[in-house]
Amino acid sequence: MHSSWTAAFVAILISVCLSIQLHDQRREIAGIREELKEQKALWVESAKSISDSSADERLLRSYTTADTNFNYADADNVIATSISKEDRTTHRESGNSSNIRPVPVVPVAQKYKENENGREIGRYLVVKGLAGDGQTDDTAIIQKAINKAANNRSRATVVLPRGIFLITKTIRVKAGVTLVGQGYGSSPLQIKFDASGSVLAYCGDKYAVKLAGHGASLEKLAVYDYPVGSECESKQGLGGVLISANNQLVESITMRNVLIYQFMGGASIKVQAINAGGIAYASFHDIRIRNAKVGIHLSADDTSFVNSNKFYDGAISGGITDIGIWAEGPGACNDNQFNSMVIEPYSTNITHVYISGSSTNVRMNDVRLEGKDMFADDKPLVIIEDESYGNVMNGMLGHTNVKADLNRNPGITFATNKMVSVKSSGHNLLWNAAFHGFDPETSELPGWTMTGASVDVKLVPDTEEDHLYVYHNIIGITYLGSGDTFKLRPASLQENHIDSFCTFGIYAKSDVAGSISAPMKDRSGSTIASSSHSGSGKWEFIGMSSLYDRANGPQAYFSITGDVKVTAPTFVYGSASATPGAEFLSGAGARMSGLFTSNIIEVSPPDITTDQWFIPVEGNIYDTQQFPDSGGGTCSTTYQSVRRINHSNPKFPKGSIVTIMFPVCGNCVPCLAIRHNTYIQLMGESDFVPQPLGINSMTLVSNGNGTWREVSRNGA
Repeated sequence: MHSSWTAAFVAILISVCLSIQLHDQRREIAGIREELKEQKALWVESAKSISDSSADERLLRSYTTADTNFNYADADNVIATSISKEDRTTHRESGNSSNIRPVPVVPVAQKYKENENGREIGRYLVVKGLAGDGQTDDTAIIQKAINKAANNRSRATVVLPRGIFLITKTIRVKAGVTLVGQGYGSSPLQIKFDASGSVLAYCGDKYAVKLAGHGASLEKLAVYDYPVGSECESKQGLGGVLISANNQLVESITMRNVLIYQFMGGASIKVQAINAGGIAYASFHDIRIRNAKVGIHLSADDTSFVNSNKFYDGAISGGITDIGIWAEGPGACNDNQFNSMVIEPYSTNITHVYISGSSTNVRMNDVRLEGKDMFADDKPLVIIEDESYGNVMNGMLGHTNVKADLNRNPGITFATNKMVSVKSSGHNLLWNAAFHGFDPETSELPGWTMTGASVDVKLVPDTEEDHLYVYHNIIGITYLGSGDTFKLRPASLQENHIDSFCTFGIYAKSDVAGSISAPMKDRSGSTIASSSHSGSGKWEFIGMSSLYDRANGPQAYFSITGDVKVTAPTFVYGSASATPGAEFLSGAGARMSGLFTSNIIEVSPPDITTDQWFIPVEGNIYDTQQFPDSGGGTCSTTYQSVRRINHSNPKFPKGSIVTIMFPVCGNCVPCLAIRHNTYIQLMGESDFVPQPLGINSMTLVSNGNGTWREVSRNGA
């Protein structure tokens, strides 16, 4: 009984404590709400001193509510509270007010001032005195507000109310300033101004807006080339929005939820760097472009760059006369991204996407490209000039195709039935990549040449080092030179007349930093090299992938200036990944099982006026055709002698085995005889003289220098 009374008392005590705590929390919340209400009233009242417009008052009120479209993460400007997004969620769910902290709201009429932390608090600056009727020139008022915002060290957001604002000069949005409107209305597809949004109606012959400096921003409005009115009827804007860097660096420009309409005299958006200028890290979200000569134009002169700028979502449609997206050099205009965009004009005079310049490429991810009227004219939707490479494009491609060197652009993988992507073979093209047949006496290695500094070369035994790949030997190189380079070079590389890239490398293990690198000739004929070994004492893959010298070949080799162990070299054409351990039969010691089929080549007999015979270097078995019949009736058998076979180019590679099948001969058909000499060394130094009317063949192996040795014979 006593214990039950004690439990009841404790329960009542806990209930009373909780009630008191809840009452205190409610009082604290009510106090905070009252304080916020007073701050809001002060802010709106101060704003009235700038604008008596009821519309401006409603606009100001909208920026002090928790339901505003500007989230608190963006509130470097006017902030009603410091409640984070997470804190607001927690507060709504739990009723806990401990995370709420009121901060001073800076009235619009008030100058910037230091807060309790010594930092300046930003603000929204609502433009006053605007006509917004589409007839009165509002240029000066808007520009004055932007200039005022730019003159404050912490900058500001300049807010346009709803209206149609006629501008006759380029609006310059300066560094750190955001120009934001109330959206672009409800009729973006019509040549008609919609007063429910904020519209900059341009009447001039330059660009309507210029974003001029780091962090300049344009949001939630429309930019029109004014299509109506007697004064503007004869004027055509040079373009919509210009982002330019002239001998300066411009970073972190942003545009969001902007409609750009009817700029038929130029580009809706132009991003241009000149005179050692640079533009980078700009971001564009939900940009809608309709009717223009060019949708988006990115360009860099030979001293400048336009790099790493990103476009998200948005669409380019309607009457785009020339090009939808245009990226060009000659400067570095690369790694500019277009993500989840739609480019779908019915037709363009040039193409929807045009890329040019050796330092220009784009990445287009999950885009949709369509042009239904391009199909009739058989025009490509994408043109990439041959000097551009490394472009990445994927998504949906409708109606036509891509015109590009797909070997230089293997990342183009659109889903379409009008074209296919191209990927180079990943087969290792090095002969004897497994380092078989090393001669320790001469330090010769089949398929490889060794030149340069003095070294000691040996096979590394399994007891000393585990092989990385089965059947692949490890070569140990002890460097004995004094500053010179030892070169390990493939004896020959297959020619390739389609790919522009090559990829090669080798596994290396060394305790010496810089002991090995992988040089080659690039497309200009200059020697370039990979990074070298770090000297970690571990296996590292040393290699590179690059455009190579198409005229003279890549001339790839391994440059060695320190003690190193190497294994599993690889070489492939194209920008494919390196494939160490994968190779042809010759590189794996010719190990295979199953049926091996060799082609049979029909060849004509040699010219009867010479003892030399050239056969095509295309197979292993040669079926020789008969000599012409020398006459009717009965004849004595004659022999046409051969003493040289491919003694000059084209020569057969060393180790090539060929079997020659001789035709039936005799009577009036001459027989073909092979004579023993220094060029063709026959078994027992015995001439090969086929038996008339018999089946005859012989097998030879090439020494690689135009001479041969006999392996076997039949019928002679």
